Amino acid sequence: MFYFKDEADSGTVGQPSLLTFLSVELTRGYMLEHDEERYSARREKVYSFMKIPREVEKFMAYGFFQVSQKFDVHYLYIVRSS
Repeated sequence: MFYFKDEADSGTVGQPSLLTFLSVELTRGYMLEHDEERYSARREKVYSFMKIPREVEKFMAYGFFQVSQKFDVHYLYIVRSS
């Protein structure tokens, strides 16, 4: 589990959050001037992390519209013509 220390009290452990996890992962001692290759690899990982949910949502929307179109065709043309 990911924990961070509070700045106010250096002896206690604070609650983990997505924002602090991402900030630590993105800025974990990388300096662009010194580690440009490692920085670009980290950037590609973050890009793929952000891209996958967006592509899944597109695929799910496409599936929803396919199903709704098939339902409409079935209901409007086949059922009403009977």
